Amino acid sequence: MNRIAAPQFAAPERKTSVWLAKPMAGRHALDQCISVRALVRDSLGLAADTRETARILQSGEVLLDGKVTRDSKAPIGLMDVVSMPKIGKYYLVLIDKKSRILLKTIDKAKAGSKLCKIMGKHSAQGGKAQLSLHDGRTLLADNSYRVGDTVKLKLPECTIMGALRLEPGARCLIVRGKHAGVVARLKEVMKGSETLDAKAVLDAEGKEQIITLKNYLFVVGDEI
Repeated sequence: MNRIAAPQFAAPERKTSVWLAKPMAGRHALDQCISVRALVRDSLGLAADTRETARILQSGEVLLDGKVTRDSKAPIGLMDVVSMPKIGKYYLVLIDKKSRILLKTIDKAKAGSKLCKIMGKHSAQGGKAQLSLHDGRTLLADNSYRVGDTVKLKLPECTIMGALRLEPGARCLIVRGKHAGVVARLKEVMKGSETLDAKAVLDAEGKEQIITLKNYLFVVGDEI
């Protein structure tokens, strides 16, 4: 894709090359992800060109959520874990206050799990529930989990290790809107209606209260 037309999340440098590798559709919305090639070459600066990027990927040096990825167009988005054991580098994908990708350096132990927001829930056989997560995956679980909650998954197995509830007192990352990138504590949720989405009131340290849409919240607890 042309860098000028690239989504803000990709944080492209406009004055470099004309083109930016476009991620394939799938796990994340196209305006909320970046391709593996763009991350390795542009965000991390580990390769000078496409050929060098391909060599790094084909050698199996890049892991996404604990699994080797060789697809240069694989999408990488919020809360994904990128590991490069050969050089001892591990990153958690976050979002900054300008809605751009932010790579937080983490240690090897932290790279063994990830947070996923529950976007949908449907009944399944045996009294189970099928959870639809923000990164496109689905899991079978018990009925105790609610839409809006966050589950902590063990990588690469993707088994549930625990849950973080979307409730007053929860520490949340705001992922969209003018307050994107801010971490604050949820104070209360104001019910919506058929025409208006539910809103949330949060307390941010050293700042006035923040009011944003409930759907913009991602419960992170003390994990980030």
